[in-house]
Order: sequence, then structure tokens, then C-alpha cells
Amino acid sequence: MEHGDKADDANKVLINKLSTEFSQELSTLGVRVSTLETQVKTLDDKSDKLAITGDFRLRGLVLNDTISGPSSSPVKKTYWQFRERVNFNGKIDDETTYFARFTNRNTVGGTVTAIGNGNQDSSFDNYGIKLTNGSWKYTLGRQDVNLGQGLILNTGSDAAGVDNKFDGLVTSGTIGDFKVSFIGGKTNKITTEGAPNWPLTANQPTEWYGFDASTKLSSNLSAGIAFAHSKQDIGPSGTSLNYTALNTTYNISPNFIINAEYDKSNAATQNKAYVASATYKWDRDSFMVQH
Repeated sequence: MEHGDKADDANKVLINKLSTEFSQELSTLGVRVSTLETQVKTLDDKSDKLAITGDFRLRGLVLNDTISGPSSSPVKKTYWQFRERVNFNGKIDDETTYFARFTNRNTVGGTVTAIGNGNQDSSFDNYGIKLTNGSWKYTLGRQDVNLGQGLILNTGSDAAGVDNKFDGLVTSGTIGDFKVSFIGGKTNKITTEGAPNWPLTANQPTEWYGFDASTKLSSNLSAGIAFAHSKQDIGPSGTSLNYTALNTTYNISPNFIINAEYDKSNAATQNKAYVASATYKWDRDSFMVQH
């Protein structure tokens, strides 16, 4: 018994008698304490392997869309958008992790045409596994994909609709001074107006294969290029398109960023697009103007 050697002779005799009388109970208590310590350690190990986080975003948008096509007309709307996300991230081993995400998005104001996919989207828009090997990462499953700055392909919670999903493999890493990524997989829909047979092809699964690469030209200026090939099983020979995009990012200051991208495809009509934006960030908030 702990500190029993410090007792006087009379107390030592009493301690020995108590130890003998309650030996079974003390032994059982020791086992229970040991078991409890093991259970606590197991819980600690499990907590290291699974993390649950979340975020909330409120965004106000003013949309002035003057483009008209076979299935759309000019749109001028103002609306608010609420986005809630719950993230699940866990560790399988030192090189392998798993992930999942549930996203809910609500829009107040505007119309179905103005926001692209109605007033509410809810979906498990992310789940899969990620393997890390040195500076390279391999992600397999349903995930957010942006080629370049998103003109070619943009999926996930910030896409036209949460239901625009990409399932496949994304490989990312560095080659020299370039950050590169390669994709191969399938989306459940295409939102690029001007593609052949639009709008027949709008909600058809689409195969995607592509890459993007970017590098820093200076401490505050970077440039990139992206290419993608898409294919839909529509018509006797299918529908295939090739896309190429050039983009640049200029950091005027840590809080003020300019982005621009130009995209061209081999579609018969509406085969060119560009986007330019200026974003000012402070704390967790930001203000963006985009054309």
C-alpha cells in the first residue's frame, strides 16, 4: 500500500489487517482503475482519428446577367444566401485520411433562374479518402474541383448548385516551381451553356479529364493555365468538348486581390468566356466585385 512504510508500528499492524481483510476489494478496485484508464486512452485515440467541424456563411449578391441563350433570358436580381456546412475528417494512418461534408444552402430573394438551382440545396457533397506521399496528394471520392479559377469546371458548395457533384480522382503536387493538379472523373450535370445540344445535355452525366498548373512570377503575381476534355453520351457519337483557360492573380496587398481568367472551347457557339474580380478581405469577411 502506498506510503505504508511511513506509518508507526501500531498503524502498520492496522494497515496489514485492513489489507488482508479487504484484499479482494482492493484487487477488484485496481482492475477497475486499470480498465478505466484503458477506456480513457481508447477514447483519446478515437478522438484523434475523427474531427467534426462546421461553418456558416451569409452572403449578399447583386446579379446583373445580360447573357441570353436558348434556355435563358437576361436576369437582374438581388438576394441573400445562407450556407451551413458540417465537416467530418478522420485519420486512418499517418498517410491516409477520410473525409465527408454535408452542405445546406438557402436563398432568400431572387428566383430559380437567378440562383441556378432553386431556393434550397442540401447534399453530402464531399466524401472519400486522401493519400499523402511526400509533396503529392491523391484524393478519391466526391470532392470540390476547380480547374484554374473555375471557368472550365467548378463543383462543390460554391458551385452553381450543391447538386453539381464531381466523383473521381484528383492528384495534386509540385513540379519544380509549378503547382499542378490532374483530374479524372464524372459530374452529374453540366452547367456550361453553349455546349452542343444545350439544353438537352444540361442534366446529363459528363466525363472530365484535365489538369491545371500555376506558378509565381513575383512575390505578388501568379499565372496559370488549365485544360480539360469533357464527354457526354448524347447522340450517336456522343458530345465532346475541349477547354483551355489562362488565368492570373495579383495581390495588391494581403487584403486586396485581383483575379482574372479567359476560357475558350471548341463549341460551335458561345465558345469564349472571361471573368475578372476584385476582392477585399478583412478578418473573416470579404467584399467582391466580379464581371
